[in-house]
Amino acid sequence: PVLIVNAIPSGDTPDPKVVQATREAERHLRDVEVIWMGNTIHDIPWHRPAELSMALQKFLLAK
Repeated sequence: PVLIVNAIPSGDTPDPKVVQATREAERHLRDVEVIWMGNTIHDIPWHRPAELSMALQKFLLAK
């Protein structure tokens, strides 16, 4: 299982390169889940630790 957590900066849209890479991963990986976290940058554990922790917990418990 693979969990991809992508950041979207505040007031922005996802980077097209990140969207494309994520779609490629979804096509090539069997068991993948993607989460887009808004109002954050690449340091998701620093900026949104509670949300990331909950996402990881939910993902791991489902597997």
